[in-house]
Parts: sequence; C-alpha cells; structure tokens
Amino acid sequence: MANSLADECNYTPAWFTDRSLRPFSALVCGFTREQYDRRNALPALAGGVVSPDTLPKPKPLPPQVLVDLLKRPFVVRERRRAVLNALEFTYDRKFKDLWEFVTFAEKEHPELDLLTPPKRPEKK
Repeated sequence: MANSLADECNYTPAWFTDRSLRPFSALVCGFTREQYDRRNALPALAGGVVSPDTLPKPKPLPPQVLVDLLKRPFVVRERRRAVLNALEFTYDRKFKDLWEFVTFAEKEHPELDLLTPPKRPEKK
C-alpha cells in the first residue's frame, strides 16, 4: 500500500511489473495494444514520476467473464491475482484472495454465476 500521496501517484501494481504476465493482465483489464505500450513507456520516459491522470484507465472485462476466467484450471497464482485485481477495479474494493471475492460476490452480487463450470470453446 502507498504511504503518501506521492507514493500513490507513482504506484504501479505488482501484476503489471511481471513481464511474463503483462499481456494477460492487459487483456483482463481491457487495455488496447496502444494503451498497454503507453502505460509501460510513460513511467520510464518521465523518470518514474507520472500523474495517474496521464495513464490509460483500465476498462476490465465484464464481471461474469472475469468470474469465468477464475474457474479455468490455468488461471492460478499471478494470473488469478491479475483477474482479482481487475475485479478490485470493477468493484472498487480489495480482495485478499479468491475466497474473499467469492464471499463478497455471494452477498453483494448474487447475479454472478459462481457455480456453473465455464463453457468449453467450440471446435471449428
């Protein structure tokens, strides 16, 4: 967590600093390729001091799509954290882990389908 306003303005989520995870994180947060490149280049060009207003704002995937991603067996560890971060942005609250999100969703958003297995992609 940030300790001061300056720290808050320069904060980059940990999920965005792991290069191997960036494409997945960009996808779940709804960044275009241009926004993704701009978000990565600006802090380096500005010497690490960037106003949050200059960075592209995420537009995460719809909540049910994010929930369905959490059901997939390959979405573990850092990928799960990236999806939870997108849900944090959507609902404007922090989730310590998957189960804290599930508890929140059951109480506050019963319209989310937490139980049905995700649909398999159709073969072409």
